[in-house]
Amino acid sequence: MIPVDSDPEEDLEQIQQEAAASWRHIEEEAQAKLAAAQEHNEMKRQERKAKEEEEWKQKEEEDKAIREKSLEEAQKQQLIVSCLNSSV
Repeated sequence: MIPVDSDPEEDLEQIQQEAAASWRHIEEEAQAKLAAAQEHNEMKRQERKAKEEEEWKQKEEEDKAIREKSLEEAQKQQLIVSCLNSSV
C-alpha cells in the first residue's frame, strides 16, 4: 500500500521492484512446472519403451517356440516317412 503523501518517483520505483519480483516468481514457477512436465514425459517415454521391448521379447520367444515346434513336427514326419520307406 502506498501512502497518499509519498513521493511519486519513489512510489514508481517501489511498484517496479514489486512487479519485477512478482515476474521473477512467476518465471520460477513456470520453469519448475516445465521441468516437472519434462521429467514426467521422460518417465512415460521410458515406461513405454520398456513395455514395447518386453512385448517384442515375448513375441520373439513365442515365434521361437513356434519355429521349434514346427521343426520337431517336420522331423517327426521325416522319421515316419523314412521308417515307411525302409519297411517297404
